[in-house]
Amino acid sequence: MYRWRQEEPEYWQPPADREDPKRGYLALKSHRDHPKQLVRHRSWVRPGVTFQVELFLDGVPEPELGALLWLLSRGEEAPLRLGAGKPYGFGVVATHLDLERPRLWDADGVRAGWLSLTRPDPVAKERLRELMHQFEKTARGNRVLHEAIESYLRASQPIDATTPVHYPRLTREPQAESYAWFVENERVKSGEIEAGWSLPHVRDKEQRLPYLTETSDTQKQDKNSNPPRNHQTSTRQSRAQQKRGPNPSRRSELRPDSGRSENSRKGGNNRRPS
Repeated sequence: MYRWRQEEPEYWQPPADREDPKRGYLALKSHRDHPKQLVRHRSWVRPGVTFQVELFLDGVPEPELGALLWLLSRGEEAPLRLGAGKPYGFGVVATHLDLERPRLWDADGVRAGWLSLTRPDPVAKERLRELMHQFEKTARGNRVLHEAIESYLRASQPIDATTPVHYPRLTREPQAESYAWFVENERVKSGEIEAGWSLPHVRDKEQRLPYLTETSDTQKQDKNSNPPRNHQTSTRQSRAQQKRGPNPSRRSELRPDSGRSENSRKGGNNRRPS
């Protein structure tokens, strides 16, 4: 689930010179002039465009169908993410389910149709609403499912409008190599992963990831100015790193505008599959 941020419609209109560090979806000039790994999207669907989509499902168990109906009926509460460019804010789509149009045939109806060689009648439309409400009731009453849907709804919401949105990177300055942060995060030294940052829980207040180069510089300064920690503390931190968990001693070093890819939405401003 990519996080997203609401943007004004003009944000999605690139400037003539294609240069604007605030528009993260624009390729850097150095990367455009000397591309190594570059995918070009020359146009995209404009904000506010409405799509009509029909789905055909076969052999879906009722509990799973109820979950799908619940998911598609969230609308503004939990927009879906479709298409490419999601880390840059593309593809935020609010879905609305027209429960008057779907048709559902259950196993008894299909069996009767085969026996009589006629097309069976669909079940009552109210059955669709029953399946949707039954899933939500079951999920709310189950500790694991309740946590899952609450986390999903939280992750679907836009982030603070003041938080920068971009791929994780080593420094504050934009980078053409979006993979560099991930390489540095997994770097192994003396048999241990040095950084090993994992994603925070979607319901944690702090959702950002650090600029690893700056974090490393700060740690070197702290090491020179502070006495070394005892062996037991260091061992615990190493185990946390090996499990890909964030190092507690590093969480306080997050920069005010450090961040991971997040994204945008609302009012149709950025509901677009790219």
